[in-house]
Amino acid sequence: MLPHALRLIKPGMRHDRRPLKPIFRDEDELVPGQDLPERIRRGLENSEFLIVVCSPRAVASEWVGKEIKDFIALGRGDSILAVVVDGEPNTEGRGLAPELECLPRELRFQPELRKDGTGNTTVNISDERAEPLWLDWRKTNRHNRPTFLRLVAALLSLSSLDELVRKDQKYRRRRAALLWSVTGVAVCCILGLVIGLRIRENQAVSRQLAAEALQDFETDPVLALRKVTEAGERSKTEEAYIALNDVLEAPRERFILHHKGSVGKAVYSPDGERIVTASRDNTARIWDAESGRLLATLSGPNLVTLAGHTDAVNAAMFSPDGKRIVTASDDDTARIWDAESHRLLATLSGHIAAFSPDVRRIVTASADWTAKVYSDDFDELLKRAKQELPVDSGN
Repeated sequence: MLPHALRLIKPGMRHDRRPLKPIFRDEDELVPGQDLPERIRRGLENSEFLIVVCSPRAVASEWVGKEIKDFIALGRGDSILAVVVDGEPNTEGRGLAPELECLPRELRFQPELRKDGTGNTTVNISDERAEPLWLDWRKTNRHNRPTFLRLVAALLSLSSLDELVRKDQKYRRRRAALLWSVTGVAVCCILGLVIGLRIRENQAVSRQLAAEALQDFETDPVLALRKVTEAGERSKTEEAYIALNDVLEAPRERFILHHKGSVGKAVYSPDGERIVTASRDNTARIWDAESGRLLATLSGPNLVTLAGHTDAVNAAMFSPDGKRIVTASDDDTARIWDAESHRLLATLSGHIAAFSPDVRRIVTASADWTAKVYSDDFDELLKRAKQELPVDSGN
């Protein structure tokens, strides 16, 4: 498309968005059964420019020379554009072989226009040399963009070739930027699809290995440990988590908080950095949640009194992220369940339990005068599984 800002020199010319169409090409336009000379003549009359594709074959063609003369007879000799695609122009003056000449004689010599008896214009080619302008479109120069733009500028009679070149460069930069953008989006989509497929594949393998680990646990605990470790490394699926708990036989006990009486309740502070325990020894104690170090002892009357029945569930709560439920019972156990599927994930010793705010640890309280802190972190379970794997001797 021609940039709208480019002004045409010739008055009255239409400023079309696609001003180079239509183009008459005799090999495409002519069909059998027509009067070929008459059809060509009408095509020349309706054409503003004549583009002559110059080569040694064009020099030898009678029809090429006749079309050039007919176009000159129409008074449009200045609108003939020579495009060299093969051979050499003006070989006679350059001492080259005559068979290499590519410019027809009608272009190399000055035409003489005369009126015949019927008033029609006839064209004779004189012996006076002409200096035709031609564009080099041979193989070595066929992809030269400036040459193409010069041809376009000549066809459109533009006032400024530089302006056309600048507009063309801007258009090509914008097209390249658009192409890179589309390519980038396509690459990101493909990459996202590949990553998604990879994630789903890892999840499927993790679930399969976890199932196999549970099957092999009774007959080959080492093999089961290897499989559940690989399952956890593949993907942190729920199945891998359950298998890790079963193969390792429980979440890891990190430390014990001691009282002189039964511990009735233990909870984390909102920031997860401290634990407070209440015991029937008439004290409440504050502990560091990371190390289990006693920070303070609060003495006073019995702070908490719990009542219950044998095997009765005396407490239940959601984890802070809502994905799990912990229940506590007088059977001295606390149990962790999946909140969606209601499947049992792990059993902890203790009859009162609570999650840390980051859902990585669980604290339980029991009538055996202890509160225990367990790890519920997937990465810690996986690390422990690796540590418990036997060392391969290489034999």
